Amino acid sequence: MMSRLSLLMVITFIESFATILVERGVYFFADKQLSFTPKLNLWLALFIGAGYTVGALLSHRLSVRWGEKAVLLGTVIGQLLSQVALFVVTDMAGFLALNALLAGLTGMKWPVVESYISAGRLPAEASKAVGAFNVSWSLSVPIALVTVGLLLRDERTASLVFLLGSAINVLTLILCVSLERRPVHLAADHPERLEAGLLERMRLLMVSSRFSMLCSYALLFILVPLIPGIFRDRLKLEVAWATAMAALMDVPRIVAFIALRMSTKWHGRADWLAAGVLGLPVGFFLVLLGGTLPVVLLGELIFGLSAGLVYYSALYYAMVVKNASVDAGGEHEGLIGVGFTLGPAAGLVSLSLAGPLGSAWLGNAVGIGPLLGVSLVLSLSPLLKLRGVGRAGQ
Repeated sequence: MMSRLSLLMVITFIESFATILVERGVYFFADKQLSFTPKLNLWLALFIGAGYTVGALLSHRLSVRWGEKAVLLGTVIGQLLSQVALFVVTDMAGFLALNALLAGLTGMKWPVVESYISAGRLPAEASKAVGAFNVSWSLSVPIALVTVGLLLRDERTASLVFLLGSAINVLTLILCVSLERRPVHLAADHPERLEAGLLERMRLLMVSSRFSMLCSYALLFILVPLIPGIFRDRLKLEVAWATAMAALMDVPRIVAFIALRMSTKWHGRADWLAAGVLGLPVGFFLVLLGGTLPVVLLGELIFGLSAGLVYYSALYYAMVVKNASVDAGGEHEGLIGVGFTLGPAAGLVSLSLAGPLGSAWLGNAVGIGPLLGVSLVLSLSPLLKLRGVGRAGQ
């Protein structure tokens, strides 16, 4: 008999696979099958980000009213139908609208899954559970991207990207039947809940890691719509190799998740977060502006490790501080959605300014610089307040 956590890990893996087929694969599909320019791909990303944000922010409210299981089943059914519709849609407006709807359902789904995984666990147990969740969803990302590349090699199989996702969602519906209607949370007055000083320290680390995670997703979703052009046009790779090289960015993130799950030494510490925050822009610009494959791959390595560190921290601290509620996951996923939206918007500004300013560097500085600067300030400021608050190493 499969344990509850094992069941949730299987659901997480296959749902992440189905999600990534479209959420990340759609840009390669649009580039190759629909001849989308980098600017059109950024507009597509903007629609996806807006939909994801709305779905994530509605998740808690709907779960309170209908129960977590009902919301989870509803989102999976909606995803299934949306993916089937994407298989047959032919017009631009329908393609954009369906991708936004699918993203909204995805943003609504993940806070519920995160609540099921962390509910009722003490802080140390929550860290392990969050780690298992992170490894499960991230492990499917490179596999899904490679699958997209293989399907896109042939015109006859390209649209199966969408049908494969819908078929996986049928399996998810079957697996979700045995889940309880509502997960049971740790009592607010439980004797092993964190004491006030340490809880405040965790809160400051949560704020820092959330802003750094927002930054990571903003930068990621500048890169994701542009990566098909980086690998196919600049570095002259064919689509199967391009998707495989893009998937390498997600491998160091998996490594980070595994390492952080194996140790608790980073709990309550500021130096780990600071390293992740500062690594994000370094990796980002190496990928965005690198002129050779080794430079771009080095950027993917640095960015992936940094993104993994800040994501794990953000989810762990949120679940500890907010007692594994759907609200905690909704805020977490909502910030991811904001990153999905702000990143492409900044990318569109950069592309628009690169021509008039006569330089891609200047376009990036004006378009992306303010987003990056504000994100770094908001990420690092809470860390400066940690001196004397609680105890590190918890």
